[in-house]
This record gives sequence, structure tokens and C-alpha cells, in this order.
Amino acid sequence: MGRKAKDVTAYTDKRGALYFIVHLEPSGFVIVPGDDLVEPIVGFAPDGEYDPSPANPLGALVSSDLPGRMAAVRDMQAEARQKGQPMLLEGRLLKRQGKWAILMGGDRKVEAGIPVVSDVRVAPLVESRWSQSTICDTTPVNCYNYYTPQNYVCGCVATAMAQLMRFHQYPTVGVGRDSFAIQVDGVPESRRLRGGDGLGGPYDWGNMALVPDCSTTETERQAIGALCHDAGVAVHMMYSSSGSGAYSSDIPIALEDVFGYSNAVGGYNADANIGAGLNGMINPNLDAGLPVLLGIDGPFGGHSIVSDGYGYDLSTLYHHLNLGWAGSSDAWYNLPDIDADPGFDSVHGCTYNVFKTGSGEIISGRVLTSGATPIEGATVTAEENGGPATCTDQTNAQGIYALTNLPSNTEYTVSATKAGRTFFPEIVSTGISTDYEDVSGNVWGVDFWDGIAHLEITTSSLPSGTAGLPYSATLEATGGLLPYAWSMMPTEALSANQTPAGGVAKGWNGDEEAWAYTLPFSFPFGDSTYTSVYVCSNGYLDFANSVPDCMNSTEELKSNVRIAPLWSDLFTYEIYIDESAPHQVTIRWEGDEYWDYDLVNFEVVLYEDGGCEFHYGAGNTSIGADWTGPPTVGISYGDGASYVLSAHDGQAELTNAQTVQFMPLQAGLSLNADTGVLSGTPTVGGARTWRFFLRDNRGVRVQKDLELTIALTVGFDAATSSGYESLSPVALPVSISGQSMSAVTVNYAVTGGTATSPNDFTLTAGTLTFNPGEMTNNISATILDDAISEGDETIVVTLSDPNNAILGANTVHTYTIKDNEIVSDEDAVSVPEGATTTFHVKLCAQPTGDVHVVVARQSGDADISVLSGDSLTFTTANWDSYQTVTLAAAEDGDTTDGTATIRCSATDWTSKDVSATEDDNDGSFTVTSPNDGEKWEQGTGQNITWD
Repeated sequence: MGRKAKDVTAYTDKRGALYFIVHLEPSGFVIVPGDDLVEPIVGFAPDGEYDPSPANPLGALVSSDLPGRMAAVRDMQAEARQKGQPMLLEGRLLKRQGKWAILMGGDRKVEAGIPVVSDVRVAPLVESRWSQSTICDTTPVNCYNYYTPQNYVCGCVATAMAQLMRFHQYPTVGVGRDSFAIQVDGVPESRRLRGGDGLGGPYDWGNMALVPDCSTTETERQAIGALCHDAGVAVHMMYSSSGSGAYSSDIPIALEDVFGYSNAVGGYNADANIGAGLNGMINPNLDAGLPVLLGIDGPFGGHSIVSDGYGYDLSTLYHHLNLGWAGSSDAWYNLPDIDADPGFDSVHGCTYNVFKTGSGEIISGRVLTSGATPIEGATVTAEENGGPATCTDQTNAQGIYALTNLPSNTEYTVSATKAGRTFFPEIVSTGISTDYEDVSGNVWGVDFWDGIAHLEITTSSLPSGTAGLPYSATLEATGGLLPYAWSMMPTEALSANQTPAGGVAKGWNGDEEAWAYTLPFSFPFGDSTYTSVYVCSNGYLDFANSVPDCMNSTEELKSNVRIAPLWSDLFTYEIYIDESAPHQVTIRWEGDEYWDYDLVNFEVVLYEDGGCEFHYGAGNTSIGADWTGPPTVGISYGDGASYVLSAHDGQAELTNAQTVQFMPLQAGLSLNADTGVLSGTPTVGGARTWRFFLRDNRGVRVQKDLELTIALTVGFDAATSSGYESLSPVALPVSISGQSMSAVTVNYAVTGGTATSPNDFTLTAGTLTFNPGEMTNNISATILDDAISEGDETIVVTLSDPNNAILGANTVHTYTIKDNEIVSDEDAVSVPEGATTTFHVKLCAQPTGDVHVVVARQSGDADISVLSGDSLTFTTANWDSYQTVTLAAAEDGDTTDGTATIRCSATDWTSKDVSATEDDNDGSFTVTSPNDGEKWEQGTGQNITWD
């Protein structure tokens, strides 16, 4: 603007500065927010002084808009302080700080850091500078209020309509003398239209001065006053000495039914901001040279204003606003929610597609050189696919074209031609523009670039991969302007219904509420990671915005970072949260649909890896049938393009609906944003459809859904294993190569080996099951530990017929039963009394390590003992060499050949018992009694006496 700053006025609330007004020399001002995380220049006016009064349309807009913008960043800052963490600056926040740096660093040729709209796309269309009552401050005379009841102000709705009709100079015929219900000082009455002559005749457009002043004649004032009067009457104006008001939603009806316009649409979002859909309403109309009317909110009511131009500065979109204040407050303004900022409710309505003839939609865009220079005089044509209809326009000096009155819900091939230039056609589909919707059927930004082909992702399919093995695939694309930027997000998968239940009641309930919840883990979503979320009573999670929103729509979903399992106008009875399962949290809503009291019971499960699931139970019927429409169901990263709607989206009946899964990229894989290379070592298997996005250097964005299949392999952990006979049962580990969201099964059976069943082992053929999340399982075999030295034997087990996986490398496993007997060269030995004897011990098979054999008497005659060799050590080298055990028998006085069991034992080995018998060395005799022939033997303990 090339002007010096005169002074600065701060406007504050209890939390600090909301915004500053930088007053310029000699007039004009700039609106600057109170934080560098907000767009640095919210708006500016080249003339006039700023009036913060809510009666002033600009003051009302700023007073409603800036608190919302500031509250959003303040809440983020407060949350970061509460967590003791630095605030994460990325995306829009980082870009805004960059703009502040440019403005404050003096890189641009401006004074006092005040920019101009450097790229004016559509200059202000409306030349009139009208207001609501008198003109000429020195000697005020009635003008806009010339014919109003008691010369009360005509009202902002009437002024906005009158300026719009003055621009079109339409209608050209009389409007008649129909009567309409109005109010004057609260008293209802009927009032007739005047027309241009007081008899319902044509309006006197030629005598309607564009900028009335003290020199404006009474005839001119009457011509203007008649139009403002009829505009107010047609919308049932409520006139009073303190101000006049009407509903902006009545404007389209009046334009069509009273003033003869063939088409006028009223975009609306209840009491909420229209949001991202506003651009589609405003900009195609401005490209076509058609102003639109906006309904804005202020602290004490609304205002109707005209938007009649737009342009860019530092990539920020500004719209020119004719505020109906005699031009004194007309400004360029960065309208709220155009850049998806949360928390605004400033622009709730838009009257657009106002046509004098025809109806339908608008497709608009620009024709540019490869260096982004506008091309004037290019011909742009829309041909209806499957039909003969065509529409043609030529580009202006800004390279802008607009194709108007196109049928709704129709597909077109749009092409551009210019001698010496090459353009590539685009396939474009119109929607349908209807009243009380926050999206239009217009299409804006269909641009053509000389020599730059249509941007397209040409990859038709992705190669399959295998979990646990390196993977790499390169996405291919053609057209557009390099360099490319790639990104991706999941699409949904549907599975069997799961009934919501459980959780801990939080005591959260109410209508239009949002509760901050700290997650039990860091949740990756989009390009960011979140540690907290707002749980909104209307059935969605919001990761940035604490302001609840009952007006569900695709456009609102696109412009917010949200997970919406069932977004509608709900009244919540209770929120339940379940953190009991590891690596996940479940958030459940119980309540009813606000207007019809239909019960709802649904939940969302967030997984630590970034996935989420929606579950629906009984109830959830006829949701939104009579108010907001069927619920919005889906997820969005909040950039206006990265979003997915569920198959359940728009369904009024969600009773026992299928479970919805939005799973993250297979763990271990990543997409290079610059090269489009998808690579890594995946650790999760299964087939998932991904939505790949490609943006070129012009900002053009396309998308394509591709399925990525990562196979899981199932196999034994090893091809062989072994164990001693004494080890039972034996576990043969089987693993899958990654996590699976579905159960994996594989059959197994004994297919060979030298061991026999049931003599050596028991292993019954069966099926091994890996439940979701499980990666390892075991086949169990029972081994019979016998005392037979029979050498090592083998069991061969084979896997077959996997489900949800493929066979891996180790499909056959050989288990060796290692014979574990301790061997002796003698089963029984004799030990002479008072002497020794020996036997020898070794192992039947080579051990895996040292084996310590203990030799000891297990039972029997205590005279027999182990004299040496009571502790023997066998190694992997000497296991097959006998070692000597020496037994001794003590001298005693009896004549009995005592016996003992000598046991050779070792851990994990089958013991060997050797029977030892004492060879007694005491003599024996028999005595016969001479008297009666009775006999005694030595050792009987009898005393023998001879007489």
C-alpha cells in the first residue's frame, strides 16, 4: 500500500491482545492478529478509519473472527505448556510464521511492513458505495431510507441486495405491487412494493448514483430509495428506530420470486461457519463477474455484505468486501475457515449463483504458461460427456475463464485452445447447488498449463511383498509440473460387527460439548503425532479444535483433523473410555439423536500404531433424518484433500453396522515424498487398499487407490532341533513373518522319521492357529523316555495348507530324540567280602555338553560301597570311553551274601542300575545232637553243650 503507519491501537480480552489496528497515513488501516501463529495480515482497507462497533459490519466481523483465531492458538500453546513440551510448529502454523518473518524482515518493498494484494485475480466488481440511511454529513438527506417506514434505516440485507441488483441493473421490467408482511417497531403490518415509479413499474437504474453525495439529486435519491425499500419489504424486514433486520436466508427467495432472477442459491451452515465449501460458492462466481452476498455474524447480530473480488498475497487468499457502509469500511479480508482454521462462526451464509437467465453451476479456472503467466484470449470449452451440450468462454487478462449455467451433476470434458499453445483436457464433474447446504455444485480451479499434461498417477498396481523381507516399489506418474510431492492415507476395510460395550464412565455428557482427553500413548495420524484429543458430544474426535460442531458435512470433515465414527447432532448421556487392553484405547458414546431421540451406542478404537476401528451396536437408527441429514462417517488429516469417507457415510441406519477399519501403513514401510518410492521391511501382512496422493509444483493434486498385499510366511523357526528322551513334552516353534489382522492357520502332520509312535513319541496331526496379533505358536510332541539304548531317532513334521499366509522356508522340521541312557558293561557284579570289584560306565550318545554322572548305592547291603568312580565327567570328546567304578565289600561276621543296587545317574539322562552281590567269606558247619538227632547250623545263634 506504500503508506506509513500513523499509530497502532490494541484490542484485548482477559487473556491479552486479540488484534491490533495499524492506522495508516492519510487514511486506511491494517488488521494484525495478536499472535504470530495467526495469519499475519487478516485484512486491510485502503481508505477510512476502523470502527470496532458491532453495528459496523467490519467491526462485527473482526470481533467475531479474531477471538476464534486467537483462542485456537492459545489453546494449543496452553496444552503444550501443561505438558511441559515445546509447541510443535508445522503445516499452516509454520507457514504463517514464515510470512511474519518476511513482513518483518523487510524483504518486500513496503513501508511499515504493510503489504498489498500483489496478485489481484478479480478486481472489485461493484462500483456502488451505498449505506442504509441518509447521505451528506453536512446536511443529511434521506436516500437509502427515502421510502422506508418512518424513514428508518433500510437494513444491511436490503443494502446488500440493492447493491447486487444495481450491479446487474436487473430486473428491467416492473415488479408489481405485491404485499409482504413486515414489522415496524415490533408491530406486524403489510406493505406493498413500490417499483421504480411507486406503481410497481421498472426501476430507474440510470438515476441510481453509484457513490451518492451532497450533490445527488432528489430524483436519484428516490430511485435508490425505491430499490432499497422493495428489497427490504421482499425479505420481510423488521424496521425500528434502533436498526432494521431481516433473515439473509430469505434473500434467494426474494431474488427469484420477487425480482425475477432465474436462479439464486443460499448456502448455509446453520449457526456455524460455512467452512471450506465457501470458496466453491464465491470464487467461481467472481471469476464469472458475478458478486455474491455473505451473511456474517457479530457479537450482537448478523450483517449482510457483498464480496466482489479476490486475490493473493504471500499465498494468502483475500476477498474484497463491500460492507454497505458507504465505502468507508470496504476491505480486503482473509475470510475465516478458508484455510481450515478451527473455531470460527463468522460467515454462516452465502447467496451465490445469482443468474438473470439460466440456472445450474459454474466451472472456472485459469489458463497459464508453464511459468504461471496468465494467457489472455484462450478459448475454453466444456463438452458434456454423453451429450451435445457445450459451453465456451475466453480468458481475460488474468487468464481467468468461467463456464456458467452448466447442468448440475454432469460430467464434462473441459479443454483449452490457443494458437501456438498446447493444453491437455480435464474431466470435470459438477455437483448440485442447493439451499441450506455448505457445499456448492460449482468447480473452481480447473487450470490449464501450456505444455503441461494432465497430472496422473499411472501405476496400475503395486507388486506384492512378503513380511520380514525387503520391499521396494516406485510409484509412477505423468504430466503436471515437477517436482512432485507424494503422500498417502488408508482406505477402509469392513469386517464383522462388534458390539460396543464396557469402559469407565467419565461423567461427560451434554449437548454441543467437547472434552479434552489425554491419550495413553502417542497416536500417529497424518503428518503429526498427537498425545491428546477432544472427544466431541456430536460423535467425533477432533485433534485440534475444542469447539463442537453439530452440522456434519464432507466439507467440514475435510477441513479438520478428525476421526468421525458417527458425526451428527447428538446429545451424549455418557462417554466411556477403556484403556485396559495394551497398545489401544476405546472411546464409546451413549446418547441420542438430538431432535428425534433415536438412541446411539458406538465406539472408536485407537491403536498405538495409528490405526482405528469403528464399532456399532443396537440402536443407531434414523440418525439425522429430520435435521442435519444422515451422519458423516470417515477420517480426515485436515488439509482439505486427505480424507476418506466410509461406506457407512450418509447412512441413516447404522444398527449393527459392520466394523470399519482404517489401518496404518504396514509397519516397516515408508513412502518417500520426493521420489514416490515405497520401501522398507514390512512387519504386518495382509491386503490393504491405500489412497495415494500426488501434488505437483503448481499445487494440482490427484489421487488413486491401489491395493498393497504383503504376504505372511508361516514356517518352523528352524529346520532341525533335538532333545534327550527325558525332555517331554517338546515344543516345535512355528512363526509367521509379521502381524496379521486376520487369523492365520496351517496344518501339520508327522510325515517320516525313524522314531515310531506310540513307542517313542505321540504327536497327533492338527491345525495351528495364530490369532490377530500373535506371531508365534507351538506344535507339541510327547516323548517316551525308555531305558532301552537304541540310539538317536528322528520325527519329521511337515506344514501344509496355510490360510491367510504362504509357506515359508522351513516347512519341514526334523526333531531328533537323543538317546540318553547311561551304559554299563555289567548289569550285575560280585564283590568279595573284604575285597573290591569293578564295572565300567559310559554314555550311549554324544552329549551337547559336560555330563556329570553320580555313582552311589541306591539301596541294599550297607557293607557294599562305591570305593572310587563315584563322580564321573563325560564330555563331547570322551562320552564313548568307559570310565571305571570300583566297589568294595566290608569284612563282617555274618555268612550272608548281601546285595545292593548301585545307581549311575545324571541330569536329563536315564540312570543305569547295577546289582552288586557280596561274596561272603565266613565258613559254615552243622552239629547234630547225640540225644535226639536235632541239627544246628552255624549262625543260628544256638548254644551247644555236651555232657
